[in-house]
Amino acid sequence: MIVSLCVAVFSSFMLVYFSFEGYCGIGFDLIVTQTIFNAVLFVLLSVVLSSREDCLFFDNNLIKLSRIASRRKSLFCELKKVAAVVFLFTFIESVCVLLFSVIIGKNYSVKNIIIMFLFSFFVKLFFMILQFYLELRSRYKISFMIVSVLFLAMLIAGNALYSYCLEYPDTALADVFEILNKVNVANYVSYARVIVLWNKIVIPLMIIILLIIIEIVYIVIRIKKLDILSKE
Repeated sequence: MIVSLCVAVFSSFMLVYFSFEGYCGIGFDLIVTQTIFNAVLFVLLSVVLSSREDCLFFDNNLIKLSRIASRRKSLFCELKKVAAVVFLFTFIESVCVLLFSVIIGKNYSVKNIIIMFLFSFFVKLFFMILQFYLELRSRYKISFMIVSVLFLAMLIAGNALYSYCLEYPDTALADVFEILNKVNVANYVSYARVIVLWNKIVIPLMIIILLIIIEIVYIVIRIKKLDILSKE
C-alpha cells in the first residue's frame, strides 16, 4: 500500500509538471504524458483493490461470511471498503496536485481542484464497483485488466469523438458523437472535460451518482443468487 501511494504521489507530480495552464484533469487535447500518468493512477487503484485478500466473498474468507449470515450486510461492508480505498487514493492525488501546483508555480484554483476530486472520486468508484462485481462473478483474477482497458479505451475514445466534432461540426454524425461523448462516463474523471461538455456541472455529477446507485441496487439484487462456492 505504501509503495502504491508513493507511485500515486509521483504520478500526481508528473501530471502537474506536464500541464500548461494548471492541472484540473486530462483535457481533450490528449497530452501523451498526462494520458500515461492518468492511466498509471487508475491501473494502480484497480490493482490495489484487486489484490486485497480481505473480501468476505473470496474463498479464504467464506467462514467469516457465514458468521455474518447476511450476504447483503456483507456486501455493503465490502462496498464501504472499496469506497474508502478509492477516496484515499483520489484525495491524495488531489492534495498532491494542489501542493505541487503551489511548489512548481503552476496556475491553480482550489475550487476547480475540489470539483476535480469529486468527479474523479465518483467516476473511479463507478468503475471499481464494476470491477468488484466482475470479481464476484469470475473465478479468474482478470477483472482489473478488463476494467482498466475499458476505462482507457473510453478515455481515448472521448478524445477521438471530440476531435471529430471540432473538425466536422455541421455534420449529423457530429451531433451523434457529441451525445456519445456526454454518456461516456470516463470523460467525467476530468473536470477539464466536464466544463467542455456541460454548462452546469451539477447535472453530470448527479448522473454519475445515479449510475452508482443503479449499480449498487443491481448488485444487491444479484448477490442473493450468486453461487460463491462454484468459484472454488
